[in-house]
Amino acid sequence: MKQKLLSFGGRTPRAPDRAQAAAAAGARRRRKRTGRQTLYYLLILLVAAAVVAVLSLTVFFRIEKLEVAGVTKYAAEEIIEASGVKVGDNLFRVNARRVEKKLTQQFPYVEGVALRRTLPATLTLEIAQAKPLGAVSTAAGYVVIGKTGRVLEIGAASVPQDVMTVTGMYLYDPKVGQKLGEGYTKEETDEADKEAYGFLLLSRLMDAVEETDFGKVSLVDFSNQLDMMLVYDNRLLIDLGGGTELPYKLRFAKKVIEDELSDTFEGRLDVSLAPTTNEIYS
Repeated sequence: MKQKLLSFGGRTPRAPDRAQAAAAAGARRRRKRTGRQTLYYLLILLVAAAVVAVLSLTVFFRIEKLEVAGVTKYAAEEIIEASGVKVGDNLFRVNARRVEKKLTQQFPYVEGVALRRTLPATLTLEIAQAKPLGAVSTAAGYVVIGKTGRVLEIGAASVPQDVMTVTGMYLYDPKVGQKLGEGYTKEETDEADKEAYGFLLLSRLMDAVEETDFGKVSLVDFSNQLDMMLVYDNRLLIDLGGGTELPYKLRFAKKVIEDELSDTFEGRLDVSLAPTTNEIYS
């Protein structure tokens, strides 16, 4: 009697349906065709974008109108001429850094420049004008200093309106357009450092004035940097001492002026020791 010990394989697989095979092949062809079409359209879009970009920089967006905003010190025509930008230039090819460099070099009161483009064809030069920090009294007239330390004017006959007078501040050889302490040779390092330090003291004092809302400061004197003085409201001379703890000293002086003195009081206040003794002397 024969006995089955082992069997291999199962039932014979059925041959694939011809219709299903044809459908799968058709789907693969459609996917390939769709992929080629997508790539084709993408290439067309890229070429079109490149053409538009080239035309925008060469043919379209020609400047028809130039404007200047934010300047009172100089005439708009001067600013436009010095900027190097002309009607007919491309609106998007104007280099903002180059324009700013030209204008800040030629005009001391121009502190910064921004470009505002208004489609289709207007370019506005937005000028940030420097604000004077003080007018330093010298034998040759007043040297007007900006808040960044840049020299705005030399030899001014009078102090600009609403600008504080500065006396006793060391100036070596200031030049219009340069910052104090800069632009000197190695041999002039000591003089440059003295000039820069004088500006540092002035900046610290004016920062303290703004912080405390002290106001009405018409003159400061740096003849003795360890005993700085300021004139308040053209009627009070205030001794500040050295350049430390200036906000505290000014707050102390302000409280005394507002709480203890009449609006017509004239004299001298010494707040140099206020941070250590909490005392003020008249």
